[in-house]
Amino acid sequence: MIAFVLGTLALLLGLAAAGEGAASPPEAALASELLALEPGEEREAWVEAHSAQVTAELGRQVAAQALVLQRAAQYEPALAAFALAVRLGERSGDARSRILGLHGQGEVERERGRPQEALELLERGLAEAGLAGERASAARLSGSLGLARLQLGQYDEALQTFERQLAAFESLGDTKGVGQALSNLGIALGTLGRFGEAAQAFERSRASMEAAGYAPGVPRALNNLGRTYRELGNYAAALRALSQSLALKEAAGNRAELATTLKNIGEVYLLQGALQQGLDHFERSYAIAAELGQKTEMATALEDQGAALVELGRLEEARGALERALALAEEISAPEAILSITAELADALHRLGLRDQALALLERSLADGERSEDLPPLVPTRRQIAMLRLEAGDAAAALALSERAAEAARRFELRDELWRALLVAGQALLALGQPEGAEARLREAIAVVEDLRAQAVGAEADRAAFLISRAAPYRELLGLLADSGRSWEALSVAESARGRVLLDVLAGGHATIGGALDERERAEERRLEGRLLVASSDLRAQPRLDPQQAARLETRRAEARAALEDFRTRAYAAHPELEVYRGESRALTAEDARRQLADGRTAFLEYALGGRRAYLFVLGASRLGAPELAVHRLELDGAQLEALAADFRRRCAARDLDLAGPSARLYRALVAPAREALGRARRVVIVPDGRLWELPFQALRPERGRYLIEDLAISYAPSLSVLRDMRAPRRTVPAGAGLLALGNPALGHGAGRLTGSALMSEALTPLPEAETQVREIARLYAAASTKLRLGGEARESAVKAEAGRYRVLHFATHGVLDDRSPLYSELVLAAPKEGDGDDGLLEAREIMDLDLHADLAVLSACDTGRGEARAGEGLIGMAWAFFVAGCPATVASQWKVEAASAGALMVAFHRALRAGRTPAEALRQAALAQLARPGRGHPFHWAAFVAMGDAEREPGGP
Repeated sequence: MIAFVLGTLALLLGLAAAGEGAASPPEAALASELLALEPGEEREAWVEAHSAQVTAELGRQVAAQALVLQRAAQYEPALAAFALAVRLGERSGDARSRILGLHGQGEVERERGRPQEALELLERGLAEAGLAGERASAARLSGSLGLARLQLGQYDEALQTFERQLAAFESLGDTKGVGQALSNLGIALGTLGRFGEAAQAFERSRASMEAAGYAPGVPRALNNLGRTYRELGNYAAALRALSQSLALKEAAGNRAELATTLKNIGEVYLLQGALQQGLDHFERSYAIAAELGQKTEMATALEDQGAALVELGRLEEARGALERALALAEEISAPEAILSITAELADALHRLGLRDQALALLERSLADGERSEDLPPLVPTRRQIAMLRLEAGDAAAALALSERAAEAARRFELRDELWRALLVAGQALLALGQPEGAEARLREAIAVVEDLRAQAVGAEADRAAFLISRAAPYRELLGLLADSGRSWEALSVAESARGRVLLDVLAGGHATIGGALDERERAEERRLEGRLLVASSDLRAQPRLDPQQAARLETRRAEARAALEDFRTRAYAAHPELEVYRGESRALTAEDARRQLADGRTAFLEYALGGRRAYLFVLGASRLGAPELAVHRLELDGAQLEALAADFRRRCAARDLDLAGPSARLYRALVAPAREALGRARRVVIVPDGRLWELPFQALRPERGRYLIEDLAISYAPSLSVLRDMRAPRRTVPAGAGLLALGNPALGHGAGRLTGSALMSEALTPLPEAETQVREIARLYAAASTKLRLGGEARESAVKAEAGRYRVLHFATHGVLDDRSPLYSELVLAAPKEGDGDDGLLEAREIMDLDLHADLAVLSACDTGRGEARAGEGLIGMAWAFFVAGCPATVASQWKVEAASAGALMVAFHRALRAGRTPAEALRQAALAQLARPGRGHPFHWAAFVAMGDAEREPGGP
């Protein structure tokens, strides 16, 4: 991240006061007339011709109007106007005009990234103030001088300057000045990594600004406070302060300071794993900064864009953004920025495979940085050099550098850097054959990550991304424990990195924000929901679009989505009472395992994939009935297994006839080590990892001519801990509630727009087979407890109003997978009626907001069992959304299914379910029935649907 001080805007309180007092109208008008002339000869000629009118008041009025130009970021005209104020002061003998002019010129030069020029002007101004006995002016000049010194890397001198400024304003009894001095002091403390002290300074600054009634100072203090809380890892407090700052700046029309706060908000999102939200804010920040010519802000926004693009895998774009950022930082001579940007650029180069270039860049940067003080930006530099040294086989050098980085991260309270440095130290100790030391470092790294995770803010979808980039210490510790034979400890670590948000929901309840909002917030949410509804409806209403029209409408919808997500995340930050919904989940114990194995016929397979290693945990009942755990290090690594799994799913979905070899190979690689435990089982619960979520294990072959589904009922779970908590007693619907089934929605005009993304068929056409399917299924349930929604009645509004009253939900509809934003994947329902307030597309994010009590949701559409496999959570998509909403079991599909075979399988599934089978066993029987039919033997016809969640319990209901 960028150095703490950069991007902090401190406008001149003294100059503001000069323009806010009672002014003489004649001099004000004369100043405007003079500034309307061209700078240089025209203005000088006017001064010579009107010497009698060149007064002290005229110089001060010119300075006040120059400040207006500065605030509007019109830097060249402002600079010329301040220079004119100096000239007028010289002619009139007014020291105040000269001081104001020099101060203003220095501030303009500092703001546009020329700190050395600023320093010279400000020192001249301070000397003038001293000679004139202008104590207040000298105090204000000290603040600007300190900020220029910070930009030049003169950190101790800057801190001392701000301490003197604070003492001067306190002696003057200037409350507003005290607030500004405290803000400057906080900036210096933050630059030096003393964030706890910085937060106290900014809190005091805000209080002083409020006491003085100085409105512009409050959002600046809040901005700095939010940035400090972000560095301390308190994301909720950071977002709260930054959101307040942004709202105040927008209300005041303070465009010159918006770029900073937008960027700071984006950095909170980036740290929480909300990469696209972060990137959106950085792009907005850069656009404003570029328009206003704010080079410092341009550099910081570009750096953060690069960091987000690296995490999104868009490495060449990231490299370009970071190289531009570095060029700007070098142009404005910002040493901290250069260090920080260099570290980010080296990360991009490393991921591009340019390790030698990355290392050379970092070592050059470290050599330059160590000529000055040991500052926060050097921490990631040392940590990255350590990582590259470790890759090159120099574990001793890696350990020394990473330990030094960790020590500095502790001192500066850089917790997100601390766990990263501890991870490298642990890896280096492992390479040096010191497992005990490695374990200690890795456990400390995990403790830091857990502490940071507790500070994450937002709804379940926001928090589900947190561990994506922080899973490495869990994987390393898991491998260390597994390789040393400590199987139960290794499983406990594996479980601690899975299904974390679902465990929060199961332990503490599902938080819905609606009840916490005040009327103003509810109105804003309705406005943003309406904006998204219009954007989605406009897309759906167009049956044919050329590529440019489609791109324009898609961009409009994406912007509406981003605005709504941003509002909701900030609303969670503004309402800390929602945190009570986050429960404390228990670690998985051997007693939990014993209970899950109580029937003696279930086995559990849990996979843990790393880049270099892959493990399989096999949990089953021993011959004596006691829990028996074995851990196997698989022969293929994680990357190889993921590639084979993705290829096999593609072959199944494409009806590829060449399946026997790949199927047998995957069985040998993934399942064969568990053969003994599976031999005693009738059912198996699989906890996949990474792209293994896409793998239809039921279609693997233990032997020639036989599939795994023929031996075992198979279901999938996010984690054993989630499964344990799903099976706890829970609130359910009243007796008598049965089936809610929707089928063949009337799509209305424009449905064909979704062709190409459509599920169940290649175009969004009517689904008569789905209607037949639903009617046949309904006959299996008691008529009094069954509700059918067909054609025009299969509307989104009906689902939202009625789904919470049924135990079994069945959707026979089209579906659309959004593989970039899986929680925007959709079940396509009937075109809405006027007044429904929806677009007929039930998105996964909307499913999460339902209050469900169902035992089972069946999604008889295609790709509804797919999504994004996220470290720390599992598969994020439709099934995950149903879990969050309160439904513990889901049947969904892994590819585009054929309507006829899907219909037959679904009817057979419900028939077995009504006969008392669990969802997993019912799905097995339905698949076997399909497998036995002529022409349906290929896995394409029967293996697409999977049972996810608590699929080993019979659904209740008539």
